[in-house]
Amino acid sequence: MKISIMLAVVTAFIVGVSSFSQVVIGQESDQKAAEVDPFEGDGLDEMPKMVEVYIEMIEVSALEYAEMMSEPIVNDHTAMRGELIKQVKEGKAKLVANQSVVLRPGTKTAVASVTEFIYETEYEPAEYIAPEAVKATTGKNVIERYPVTPPTPTAFDVRNVGLTIEAEAILSRDGKTIDLNVSPELVKHVGNTVMGTWKTAFSESVTKMPVFYTFSVETAVSLKNGQFMKLCTHTPDIDGKPDHSREVIVFVKASVLQLAK
Repeated sequence: MKISIMLAVVTAFIVGVSSFSQVVIGQESDQKAAEVDPFEGDGLDEMPKMVEVYIEMIEVSALEYAEMMSEPIVNDHTAMRGELIKQVKEGKAKLVANQSVVLRPGTKTAVASVTEFIYETEYEPAEYIAPEAVKATTGKNVIERYPVTPPTPTAFDVRNVGLTIEAEAILSRDGKTIDLNVSPELVKHVGNTVMGTWKTAFSESVTKMPVFYTFSVETAVSLKNGQFMKLCTHTPDIDGKPDHSREVIVFVKASVLQLAK
């Protein structure tokens, strides 16, 4: 009888401990679940990020640029760019072009604002007729072959006229530094070169080839998040010829875009 009572007490004690343990464990799990926020702390850092690449071209006098270069050289040109924007607003400088593109780190992308300029590259030779055929057709006496059909275009090419940017960005682990491969290209159609003129009794034809003025650079830089950097300079043109009295300063800025919660 005593043995049975003792066994019953022990069994009840074990069941009670087990139930208590389940309650405590359940309370701790609920408490931890309530404390964890996937959008706080390290959780936000692990969310995907994007990079915006911004290219800007500002034209100034060569003397103004020379004075800028007399200042101490720094990696951050945000202040220099700010002063040039003030000059643009005052009419002392010119904003030539600006363009931006957003990309995922580690990928290549391109953006273009261009006009497709189509031009001839190959021609069929002009056709001629014999002197007697010219006399029979026009009544004119000639001693040489007479052209009746000017050179005819048979092949064409396309040139993008405008601004094109190719970029690739690699983001550091802390998201503060961007390694940037960037290739801006600015192409202008500045005129045509006359390659030949053909006149016949029936028509007149002029063969021309286009003249392009091109600025392009392909480089790789490292810069801080949101920082402007002077990428390079180039000489603008006047009627297709370099104007060494002016300089176009090319700035680049890379900014990390954090996805919202």
